[in-house]
Order: sequence, then structure tokens, then C-alpha cells
Amino acid sequence: MTEAIKIVIEGNDERGGYLPVEDALNQVLDSLALVTDAIDEDVRKDLDWRLVGMTLNSPLVASVEPFCKNPDRPDIMPAVRKATDRTDEILRVLVETHHLPSGMTHAEKETVKRLFKRNTNGVLRTDYYWLGRKDPVSVNAPVAKKVLEQMSGIESEGSIAFQGTELGSIEGDVVEAITHYGKPAVRIRHRASEQEITCLIPSDREDEIGKKHSWNEVWEGQRYIVTGEIKRKANGDIAQLLVDDIHSVEVDEVDLDRIADPDFTGGKSPVEYLDDLWGE
Repeated sequence: MTEAIKIVIEGNDERGGYLPVEDALNQVLDSLALVTDAIDEDVRKDLDWRLVGMTLNSPLVASVEPFCKNPDRPDIMPAVRKATDRTDEILRVLVETHHLPSGMTHAEKETVKRLFKRNTNGVLRTDYYWLGRKDPVSVNAPVAKKVLEQMSGIESEGSIAFQGTELGSIEGDVVEAITHYGKPAVRIRHRASEQEITCLIPSDREDEIGKKHSWNEVWEGQRYIVTGEIKRKANGDIAQLLVDDIHSVEVDEVDLDRIADPDFTGGKSPVEYLDDLWGE
């Protein structure tokens, strides 16, 4: 027997607990779209969803099964299970951290936005039971609101007017290691300008850069040279830096007694020495 996905949708108490038909049906369709988008196109074209059960009251309970439209295709369930595992992971990260997990596609972000907007309006809560799993992932209004605020912050940041982008480097002291809208980053105090600059670490560089550095460098105020793609604001200030690599700068203490020349002026006073130097 094919395993089913069960989606439980509860109406908003502020509306007397009733569930608007449009919100309920669209919540089911978008939930399935989130799974479908995670399936390879070659499998997706042969996939359909079959409604095997639905209640008509609140909470609405919809049970759907994946169905292969092509009788010549081998079992599609491995691909469906992989997609539901990905969808479950995305939703659990959002629920637990309120931050977008790395690697989400644009389509997935847009679908999540629609789902979570309904969870702050006509839908009070949505529970997902993936392919017979007993442990649902649940999205409620407070969680949905926090995630939408975080997504809005990312979009606002992306709308900053940049004067230009350039490849280059900055040198400065590390202020803190942070997550910037769910992404790993370090904040560097620029050595020349004293400006604090957020340096974003791309997902494909996380492991390599993370293994090269430790928390001790943050606590000790380690100096770095950070190379990568520099984005500037319209006024010319650095808005952020997309990191390619981070190098620690070892600054050795200098013993002035070892490099000072006590006979530098040849026995002359500083005034006499400067007068001779300047020809006066």
C-alpha cells in the first residue's frame, strides 16, 4: 500500500475557529508544491497526487498519496521520500531557528512565504505527517510571523542600492562571529576606517573556512585579511563582503631597542640634524 502524507489545518480562533475554504485548499496545494519542487523534473512529470481522504470541518485533515501516471516508470517512492525528507528538514529548521536553511531555492522560499502568511491569517496551525511518520512538524502563527519577519529583512537588505561591486580585500580585527539572517558570517573592524563590516561566508566555503579558524581568534581579537567580493553603498562605504578566503595576520611585537640607532644624528641635536637635512 502506498504511504500517505497527512496535512492537518486548524482554523484561526480569532475567526471563531472556522477555516476559510480558499485558505484551507491553497494550504494543501502549496504544501504539496513544496514537496513536488524538490523532486527531479524527470520524475515530476510522471507524478500526480491522489486525494484519499479529507474531513470537511476544522481542523481539516487531508490525506494524499503520490501516484505515478506512467506505468512504465520504476518505483517513484524513493524520489518522493527524498523530497519529503528535504521538505521536513526545511520546515523543522524554520520552526526551530526562525532562519532560512542554506540551499533553499527561490521557488521554495516563495512557497514557504505563502504557507506562512496563511498561518498568520486564516490558518492557526498546520501539522505535517510525512508518509506515515508519527512525529509531525507543526507551524503555528508565532513561528510563521518570526520567519516572515526574517525573510522580509533579507529582501530589504537585498534592495540596498550598491554603487558597485569589486574584488578586493580588507584588513581588520575580528569583532564577533555571527549568523547573518541564518548565514555564517564574521564582523570585522576595518583597520583604516574603523567601520564594522559584515563578511558573509558562502555555503560552499563554510566547511573549509570553519576548519581553519577557532573561537579563540574571536576572543583574542585576531587580525584578518579577508578577500572576496566587496559591495559598496551609494556613498562609497563598504556594505558587505562575500568571503572567498580569510587569512590570519600574525603581528609580532617589535623590540625598539633592537632597531634603534643611538647615533642616528651623528652627534647632532635634532634641530641641527633637521636643518642640515632640509638645507637650512
